[in-house]
Amino acid sequence: MNYDDVLLTGLALDIAAQGLAVWRDDTPYLPSERGITLHRLPEDPPEVVAINPYMETEIATYRRDQETVVSFLQVRLRVHDPAEGLALQGALRDRYHRRRVTFTVGADSVTVTGRQQSRGPLGDDQNGRYLFTQNFSFTGLRART
Repeated sequence: MNYDDVLLTGLALDIAAQGLAVWRDDTPYLPSERGITLHRLPEDPPEVVAINPYMETEIATYRRDQETVVSFLQVRLRVHDPAEGLALQGALRDRYHRRRVTFTVGADSVTVTGRQQSRGPLGDDQNGRYLFTQNFSFTGLRART
């Protein structure tokens, strides 16, 4: 699995391990579950944590086989209660902001340092559910290809 896939899937697994949402990549979520999705914000389930990469930059190369990269990820939240959305954003900030984390997916892992870049409300959707956005950067070493 490549660095980007491990980062995204590892983040989803880590959020699920914190008990903040449910991660399944092979079956639909139940209406009562807060699901985690990658690359999209689907209509169902009603509550969701959607992880989407939006930019990446290489900041240094010290070795021929590795490069230091900063991956920017947007985490969009859709919840029924705005207080729950704020609490969820706080929990994500506490877990990743200025913290070193290792994400492991199968036999592959990446170690990154997170940083919250911004967060805020987006209003509500057409069904009256509250939307929030939170942007993080994750800095780590990626194997050069």
